[in-house]
Amino acid sequence: MNDVRPDEFAAEPLPPPLEVKAQRPFLRWAGLAVVVVIAYVSMFAAGGEFQSFAFSGLEVVPFVLLAVSAYAAEERRWAKAITLAYWTVFVGVAALVSVAFVVIGVGGPQIWITQDVLTTGQLARIGFAFFGIVASFIIGALCFLPAVRRAFAGMIPIDAHSFVHATALATAVTLSLLALTPLMVSGQPPILAMMQEGGFQTAPQEQVRSSLYGLIWALPASLFAVGFPQKRTFRETRERLSLIWPTRTQVLLAMAAVVVVVAANMAVDTLSTRLWHAMGWNTTDQEMFAMLFAGIGTAGAIVIAVAAGIGEELVFRGVLQPRLGIVLPTLLFTAAHAYQYNFDGLLQVLLLGLSFGLIRKFSSTTVSAFVHGGYDIVVFLM
Repeated sequence: MNDVRPDEFAAEPLPPPLEVKAQRPFLRWAGLAVVVVIAYVSMFAAGGEFQSFAFSGLEVVPFVLLAVSAYAAEERRWAKAITLAYWTVFVGVAALVSVAFVVIGVGGPQIWITQDVLTTGQLARIGFAFFGIVASFIIGALCFLPAVRRAFAGMIPIDAHSFVHATALATAVTLSLLALTPLMVSGQPPILAMMQEGGFQTAPQEQVRSSLYGLIWALPASLFAVGFPQKRTFRETRERLSLIWPTRTQVLLAMAAVVVVVAANMAVDTLSTRLWHAMGWNTTDQEMFAMLFAGIGTAGAIVIAVAAGIGEELVFRGVLQPRLGIVLPTLLFTAAHAYQYNFDGLLQVLLLGLSFGLIRKFSSTTVSAFVHGGYDIVVFLM
């Protein structure tokens, strides 16, 4: 009797087909990037409003390029080397700007024109600033190390294995330190120091136009900064930024929050001014600060306030907060205002940033932008 089972000679089942990962349309996006760069450079050459619009983009375009490069680096090793090289150049330029403001704060706004010889004390302060700038770069670069990223992951919601998150962390830390350096060394906001000696003044219409152009740049830049279209669809990007249409209740609560934030800020302003005067510390020159926005009018004030509210909330609370938590983006938000505020004003900016961050956490970026813009409108009109 044949005792061989019928299935002994049956063909073995074929292994499941290998999953072939679809290649991302890298060349297509690279070609599009080339076209965009050519168009951007062409705006500088065209002059007029095109050139003004292109200049406004200098505040956001370098960040977008860094974000796009970092996303590409997660899949391509060669892109990681390019990203690190670009980050070094990017931070280097920011460091040069910081050095320039330090020299202005220490030697005066006209130092570049008069070329006066600096005193030993002034040179010592500039040397201290240089040391701080180098330290800022080293501290930021350390954020790329896995061990440092893991340490931060225990405190903020970053993915320690993500190169994109590491780039965001390193950039936020470095720029925060660099932005604070001129104020820490010279003891006065560099822009207000320049205004005191007539070295800085922007026409009102130019300020309004620059704010509006900056907002136009910030809207698409925030999309690219969180991975559109490399990693996310438009819908996913909108959800990542938390750009959600507010409910009627949220609008009413946001209006109430504007009143609360304005009242709280006025109280903090009064207390901080008294404390600073009692301690003999320098305070923000309110007259010089008011001159920054002299002549813009009611309509101009509203445009600047709305542009700042939407643009800054998109960047700090929409792009950065879900990745770096509330505190670190707020510190960067505060440091970014160190060019026009002294430390008494920065205390208010810090508390405002924390307030907007909490509003974003428990509602959405849309609501925090509403409160931020509403606050700025009230303050400008006051």
